[in-house]
This record gives sequence, C-alpha cells and structure tokens, in this order.
Amino acid sequence: MRTIFLVGTAYSGSTALSREFARDPRIDMMGELDRLSVFQPWSGHVDEHLENRCRVCFVGDRADDCPVFNSELQAEASRGSLSERYAAVRRRFPAEIALDGSKNPNWMRSVVAESPQVQAAAIILTRLPWAFAHSVRDADGLDLVQGAARWREAYQSALRIVADLGIPSVVIRYEDFLMNRADSEAAVSRLLGFRPERTRPAAVGVHHAIGGNLGGFVGMQGVDERALEKSISGEARAGNYENPNDAFKVQNPGLRTHELVLTERWRGELTVAEFSAVLHVPGVWETGRLLGYDLLYHLTR
Repeated sequence: MRTIFLVGTAYSGSTALSREFARDPRIDMMGELDRLSVFQPWSGHVDEHLENRCRVCFVGDRADDCPVFNSELQAEASRGSLSERYAAVRRRFPAEIALDGSKNPNWMRSVVAESPQVQAAAIILTRLPWAFAHSVRDADGLDLVQGAARWREAYQSALRIVADLGIPSVVIRYEDFLMNRADSEAAVSRLLGFRPERTRPAAVGVHHAIGGNLGGFVGMQGVDERALEKSISGEARAGNYENPNDAFKVQNPGLRTHELVLTERWRGELTVAEFSAVLHVPGVWETGRLLGYDLLYHLTR
C-alpha cells in the first residue's frame, strides 16, 4: 500500500495540493486521518479536533451518505492495533497511491513504525514563516514570535523524522506550488514515479477526506472554476478589491492570480518590525535554508 504522508504545519496548503493531485485516478486523497476518533490513542488530539464525517461530502450536503467514512468503517477500524486500523481505512481507497494529509510527522512515524505493509514516502509541505505566524496569530491568538518558533519546531521535527525513517521525500514550498506549478509537479513526479494527470474530475462523490480546509472543497460541488476565475479577474479590473495591490496581483500573469492574493494578504498587514522579529527567532533562518527558501528574497518582494 503506497502512502504519501504530507507533513508540515497547518495553513500550508495540504488540502489544495491533495485535491490537485487526486485528479489523477492513480492517487486518492484520504485527508487528515489522524483526526479520526479511532486513531485518538496515537494522535493525541483532543476531542474538539476529532472528526468522523467526510469533509468533501459535507460541503456537498452528503455527509450522512458517504460511502467511505461511515459507521461500517468506524466499527471496522475501532479494533486491533494501529496497523490493523490504518489498513482498514487504507483499503477504502483503491488507488495505487493514497495521500495522508495529517501533516503531523509524529503520526507518520507511528504509522510507519507499526505498519510494515505501508510503503511510505513524504511530502514536506511548507509555507513562509511570516505567513504561518500571521495565520496562527489570527486563529490561535499566538504572537508572531511564538508562531515563528512553532514553525521552526514543526519543520525541524519533520526533517529529522523523515531522515530517521529513511523514506523517500521531497520538499514542496506552497508559494512555488502556486506560482511555479510545473516545477512542483516535476518534483512530485519524481517521488511518485509518474507525472500526475488530470483525467478525473474534482467533484463531490468522487473524492472523500477527513479534515482539511472546507474552502478547498467548495469548488468540488460542480462549480465552473474557470468561469469563477474569469469573474474574479473581472472584479479586479473593476477595482473591487479592498487592497489595490490585490488587483495588481490578480492581473499580473506571473502570479497565480486569486489564489496568491488569498494566501499572501499577510504581506500588507505586517510591519517592518514584525517581519524582522520573525526572522530573528533563533533557528528560523537556518530552517528556512534547509527547506530551500531564500528568505531575504521573500522579505524584499
């Protein structure tokens, strides 16, 4: 059972990446499996972070009819070891490769260590430290320095555990995934052993996942995303963005339009002092270099 673990932090684009690559019929996305209540003894999640309903079916108002994450699976995966429970879930995804978007490297280590039948690899999915620190400040109330320290610890742990396990891995920087999709796809292709295709629709009823960003699944309800993209570009030309820089980004052919606007709003909301404070958290600069970032370039963009 080939399984690719996405490891990193929250807000790093794991839902978008999983959805994109699951357009290939050889790849299934399973979502953040460590959130399933049957895995709580190993994941350590508190009750409020546990889920049993399919997020994709939920946005399509079909959560009670999900053919994968249902009461039968819950019963089957509630017995036995971690290996047996994980295998029960993995069997529900028939594709050659399944993506586990849990992002927790400690979860990955537990699964790999106890499940010899899992042929594991890892995608270390990253996002700039300023972007992550800004997101956790808004979501969790941490100050930017605390957020940057959490970012450093998460990626140092991810790099160390991947090395300890000795599994194939690749680093995908979310900013590159948005702006230079071809290079990111080439890197993932080398990990997979084939170039992902887009012959399967991104649609409710085709895909199933636990957890993840609800907004990343909204477009799977039959929305014509190309038409929506044109509409967004039209709004930019009409000057309907609150931030004038957003309109520029949307119209700039060198950027991935609306997606980048949504993920880089933090740039206009941090002061010079705040940018500097994040960069001066011990270990942030060094960890960024290990992940392939030129933080000075991003600081001056």
